[in-house]
Amino acid sequence: MSDHALNHSLIPGARNAVEVCLAVQPRQKVFILTDHRTRRVGMALHEEVLRVGATCRLAVLEDHVQRPAVHLPESLMAPLSQAEVALYCVYPQAGELPSRIQMVRCVERHGIRYAHMVGITEDIMCQGMRADFHKVDEVSRRLLQRAESCSTIRVRSRAGTNLVAHFEPCYTWRKTSGIIEEVWSNLPGGEIFTFPARVDGVFVVDGTVGDHFGEKYGVLDRTPMILEIQDSRLRSARCPNRDLEREFWEYCHQVEGSDRVGEFAIGTNLAVFEFTGNLLQDEKMPGIHIAFGDPYGTQTGADWSCTTQGSSFRTSSASTTPISARIPRSCRCMPPTPNGGGARETSRSLCESPDRASPWDSHRFPGTGRARWLFVKARGTVPSAGPPETAAPRSSAAGVARHAAPR
Repeated sequence: MSDHALNHSLIPGARNAVEVCLAVQPRQKVFILTDHRTRRVGMALHEEVLRVGATCRLAVLEDHVQRPAVHLPESLMAPLSQAEVALYCVYPQAGELPSRIQMVRCVERHGIRYAHMVGITEDIMCQGMRADFHKVDEVSRRLLQRAESCSTIRVRSRAGTNLVAHFEPCYTWRKTSGIIEEVWSNLPGGEIFTFPARVDGVFVVDGTVGDHFGEKYGVLDRTPMILEIQDSRLRSARCPNRDLEREFWEYCHQVEGSDRVGEFAIGTNLAVFEFTGNLLQDEKMPGIHIAFGDPYGTQTGADWSCTTQGSSFRTSSASTTPISARIPRSCRCMPPTPNGGGARETSRSLCESPDRASPWDSHRFPGTGRARWLFVKARGTVPSAGPPETAAPRSSAAGVARHAAPR
């Protein structure tokens, strides 16, 4: 198959992006930016946009600017600013974060509905992008309601993770489920996230590191990186791969705030079941990931910002380095028991409630090699009794959000 031939295996994922995630309508103006490496993904998206009756311009990054693209020229920014819907499916190179920030700022300034698919691959199109995003959205909403009541979450894994995150009501939980209800989101979608008030402990990265690290170092199951965090600051990073250890440490110490935990997130994409080394998809796997750098203050309510961001972007042009840890062979998030007692009862109810149905009960998550159990312990307000589907919906904007995170 030539590089310019349409790969029909990409069509289901492309149709999901166009019809379900972005809800593109006939006669809308759509702009797609791709590159040589992801051109066939761009072509599949272009095909689906035309199929729904919208107009579409497909641009290839290398036809307009030399890589790495630090700044996007007017030949790309002009058609973007005139579009109603836009998609970015480009494989990143080191140093290109400023151009991704430039694109997102234009999207937010003009109110363009936008799918940020940085680092998208054909494999991801055939896995994570084939998810039932309505189901992912349902799971995300239920988990969001649960998370909003937690003041403390503890994360443990057999790999050695033992982390405690504390949360304050003034910081909002957000969801990015793949259904783009506001301006923009990463695709594939599937996570809820917030800014944690404080994080302490050890986080063992045996999954994926974001930005350009993923392609360079892949999945870290054989060379896990051990991060020690105290008062939300990265105090040490140890890894058998000394190059990764050094580069990661330098990356997280570029400017003030780049060593501070800015995001705590839980993946909710039920179609993602193994690590690929590409954070765009790996962070959506059910389980935990954290990020150093910008806390997405305009969404979470955090009162600080940072100008670095390993894989995530915020309006303040901040940045973070999200990282994922492996999860158990069968990980379930259970609703709390009616007693609403102390920490012990709440902890048990989140991990092992025999008498109540879980939002995730019908979804067993396949393993990723060795079983690594994820334990979540929540203290604080316990949601009221009653099945999740009958719980009163939250009235705040927390139920709908875009995840501002250019990867």
